[in-house]
Parts: sequence; structure tokens; C-alpha cells
Amino acid sequence: IYMIPETHQNKRLEIFKCINFPDKWELYSTAFEGELIVDTTYFRDKENNKWLFLNKSKNLDIPFENELYIYKIDDLMLNKIVPHDLNPVFIDSRVARNAGPIFKHDNFYYRPSQANVENIYGRYLNINKIVELSLSSYKEEKILVVKPNFHKNLNAIHHMHQYKNQFVFDSAFKFKVI
Repeated sequence: IYMIPETHQNKRLEIFKCINFPDKWELYSTAFEGELIVDTTYFRDKENNKWLFLNKSKNLDIPFENELYIYKIDDLMLNKIVPHDLNPVFIDSRVARNAGPIFKHDNFYYRPSQANVENIYGRYLNINKIVELSLSSYKEEKILVVKPNFHKNLNAIHHMHQYKNQFVFDSAFKFKVI
């Protein structure tokens, strides 16, 4: 079991390996020294190519949700990291930031992304079908938009995770302080 926690404060990507679940982990590998990285997603495609999808920022004054970067890697030890030719593949706060791991459904892969709009972090989710992925090309098409309009006081949805045939997401509610 491996874990990629949020470590932008350490200005690098860190991958931990589980030694004894759930409480013993050791640092396994690092990459992107000196860079601000968030929401890293590891993905293995049908051809067994390994990829990192991540968001980064030049400094803490620039939001992380604006740019999506993709890298092809050899394995989680991160000895060989090859940047995508189009990096950043997206510059758009409505779709660039990852919103959970890439998942497979009906033989297709989907990348959840945040829509950071209306001055709200994670206002809603996009479900994007990965149509093409190579070092020289990346295409996805938006299949579904999940807006926070299905529960009273729900204000934002910014992360989704698939487990078997179930989907779990986190949300933010808006309440009046009395």
C-alpha cells in the first residue's frame, strides 16, 4: 500500500510505503524538489504505462487549481519522470484541478476534476472521460457535471472517490450562524 499525501508545505512530492497498516509508514520516494504540488493522482493505463496527474503553482499567491500537469513515470520510486509535451495540459480553473483518483467504468477511464468558480473552492465536480493519453497528446471530454444542488445548504463538492460500484464525495455546507 502506498500513499501520496498533500505535502506542498515541504515543497516536493512525497510517496510513502505502508510497513504495518494502518499506523506505520516510511518515506519511499520524493520528486519535484522545491515545487508546490497538490492533488497528485497515480494512474496506470491499459498498456501498463504509469502516469502522475498533478496540480502545481509557482508560489502560494497563485491558486493551485489553474494548471494540470501530466508526467509519465517508470514506477513509484520515481527514478525516471518524463513531462508531457503539452504541460501544463490545461490552464483553466473550471477543469484543471484533480478531484480524486482516476477511475474505470465500463472499460473507460475518467478523471474527476474540480470546478473552482463563483469564488468558491470546489464549487462542483466534473467527470471527464479520458479519450487520448500519450506523451504528445491528452484529450478528455466532460461527461457529467455534479453540482451541489441535491441537498439543502450544500454549497460545494470538491473530491470524489470510487470504491467498487460506489462513489463517495466530500462536500461543504453553508449554514447561518445564529
